[in-house]
Amino acid sequence: MKKTGKRNHYAIVTFFPERMTGTTLFIFEDGRYFTDDELEEYILWYMTHQKLFIDNIKLRVTLEECEEVKNKDAYIGWNYCSWGWFKHLRTTGAFYHNSKKIKEDIVTPSSTH
Repeated sequence: MKKTGKRNHYAIVTFFPERMTGTTLFIFEDGRYFTDDELEEYILWYMTHQKLFIDNIKLRVTLEECEEVKNKDAYIGWNYCSWGWFKHLRTTGAFYHNSKKIKEDIVTPSSTH
């Protein structure tokens, strides 16, 4: 995993319950291809499979900001996602449950009757 590069985008995620730490970092290779919704969708999918609940997501932060956060806590780790891996997951339907759940949580005037 190459952390540096103009093509990479980064995210800082805080979560609970804590496991040695309550923060993790994400690196998205070729991040310019990801929409913000896709970044969040992948993070939600990843964290759900770790049985963790997201407290806050900061998208498209700088590598320097990530390294500053990591230097404060030795237990913070990097999670890597390439554009190719994301496309593979999307075509296999890995995010179907996430999208369905998000759509169910949206309240519309017709759903309040």
